[in-house]
Amino acid sequence: MKNIFNIKKINFLPLLLTFLLFSLASCDLRYDIAEAGSKSDLTPPSADFEFKQGSGTPDAWKTYTFANASISATDYIWTFPNGTTITTQDAAFTFAGEGTYNVSLKAADKLGVTSNITKSIVVIKPVVPVGLVPVIQAANFDAGNVDATKEPWRNNALGGILQISASSSFDGGFASKFPLAPDKRIAYQELTVSPNTNYIISCKYSQDAGTGTVRIAVLGGSVNNPANINSAIITSVTGANATGKGNFTPVNLQFNSGANSTIAIYIDNSGGTISYVDSFTIALN
Repeated sequence: MKNIFNIKKINFLPLLLTFLLFSLASCDLRYDIAEAGSKSDLTPPSADFEFKQGSGTPDAWKTYTFANASISATDYIWTFPNGTTITTQDAAFTFAGEGTYNVSLKAADKLGVTSNITKSIVVIKPVVPVGLVPVIQAANFDAGNVDATKEPWRNNALGGILQISASSSFDGGFASKFPLAPDKRIAYQELTVSPNTNYIISCKYSQDAGTGTVRIAVLGGSVNNPANINSAIITSVTGANATGKGNFTPVNLQFNSGANSTIAIYIDNSGGTISYVDSFTIALN
């Protein structure tokens, strides 16, 4: 009897294994891949964007940059006023001019769920602030050889003060004078200006016969060391007309003040001949 029981027990095991294999074969072990619209979207996209007006060049105000602020999205379509569409994440667009324009963004995810937003962009040309126009003191040197004429042009750290010359050929009868070497004279006057603004400084110069030169320069910031003059020059003119005391040559110094709120007019000469400078003006350019 013991042997018969063992035989039956052994014969039952193949049947059990067959049943298990059949059960496994009837199951599909593959998982389902979600397709568009096949399941609910737990984190649907939400479209949004920010925008910024351009600056710098004269027409930069017409160009806006658009920064995508959408969430849970992978694909984008921007739509602009003239029908232009852009599919990048961020975008830039140049409007025709001032006005109110609608810009739309459609954001979508891989499940096909979309979100749309439209914003009105009010494009206005920025008002350019009027730059400060300083007053040049003793600009025509017409008070004559007195302190009121010389003092506005003094900087003892850079050199001796200019001289004053009288002649009927000068505007107002007087002009600044820069003598022969070794009598080194300079003129220096600081002006308060608006940063990043275009200016033009005008004057005129003449020289006695000779081979010398006169330099008229605009310096950025305050300068009190002769060694720093050249590195501070924004723009300059070196004149050598040598056409005679009353035969003036006009000079126009056009420049941008850059980051400077202070500039300086600076004049010196090589000393090879006597030079005269007169009639300073400054204006926005």
